[in-house]
Amino acid sequence: MTKSASLLAVFLLVLGTFVFAAPRVSAQGAAPVWSIGDYWEYTGTGDIMGSEYNLLTRFDVKERTTISVGSTPCETFHMTMRFNLTAGSVSESITYDYWVRASDLANVKFEMDYLSIQLEVTFDPPQQTFNFSLSGGKSWSSTSTMTATGMGMPPSNSTITTDYHVSGPQKVTVPAGTFDSFNVTMTGYGNPSSAFYSDAVGYLVKTDSPIPGLASSGMSSMELKSFNYQHGSGLVWVVLILVIVAVAVMAVVAALLIMSRKKSRMAPPMPPQAPPFPPQTPPFPPQG
Repeated sequence: MTKSASLLAVFLLVLGTFVFAAPRVSAQGAAPVWSIGDYWEYTGTGDIMGSEYNLLTRFDVKERTTISVGSTPCETFHMTMRFNLTAGSVSESITYDYWVRASDLANVKFEMDYLSIQLEVTFDPPQQTFNFSLSGGKSWSSTSTMTATGMGMPPSNSTITTDYHVSGPQKVTVPAGTFDSFNVTMTGYGNPSSAFYSDAVGYLVKTDSPIPGLASSGMSSMELKSFNYQHGSGLVWVVLILVIVAVAVMAVVAALLIMSRKKSRMAPPMPPQAPPFPPQTPPFPPQG
C-alpha cells in the first residue's frame, strides 16, 4: 500500500471514530444550561367541565438577571410565557413574565397584566420544582411562602408544601420527536400533576396537570412542538463541522493519490545506467 493510501485509510478510521463514537445526549437528568434566545413551544388540549379547548404555549428566555427574594439576591432567568387559548370561535391570548432560579429552574416570580388586571406572585424561598440531577426513584419536598398581590386586593400569603417523585428514564414521543425523559410527579398542592424533563431539550417535553380549583373536571396537557436549546445542539454542530472538514480533507487526499498514480504511469523510463566500475585490484598479499 502506498503512503498516500495508508494516510487515507488512517483518516477514514479517525473519521469513523468521531462520527460513530461521538458522545450522545443521554438521560442524565442534569441541570440545563440555558442561553438567551432559547425557546420551547407546546401544543395542547384541555377540558373544563366538559368544554374542550386548544392551547398553544411558548416560553422564551429573554435575559439573565438578579432579583431579590425577600432580602436575598437570586440569579434568575427572565422568561416570557405566551398562551393562546381557543375554544370554538373564542380565542384569547395571555402573556406572563416568569422568573426561575438559574441554577435549578425553581419558581421565583410570576407577573401578569391582562385586561388591566395586574397580578404578581412570588415564592420565598423559590419553589424547587426540580432537584437536579434527576434519577429514577429520587424524591424531595419543597416548602415555600407564596405571596400574591394585585387584582385590587391586599397581599395574601400562603405556605405551600409540595412533594416530588421521579421515575424513568423513559422514551416520550411528542410532535418535536422522541426523547429520553424523566417523569417528575407533584403532589401535596392541588391534584397530582406530572412533567417529563429531557436533557436533550433542556426543559419539559410533556406535561399533564389539573386546572387549579376545578379538581378532576379540569385537565390540561401539553406536548413539545418545537424548540431551540443552544447548549443541547452544540455537540451536533461540532460533529457536523468535523464531518465537513473530514470530507474535505479526504477529497484532497484522494485527489493527491489519483494524481500521484497518473504521474507514475506517465513518467518516462529512466535511461540505462552506466556500466559498473571495473573490478578493483586484488587485495594485498598477506604480510610475512
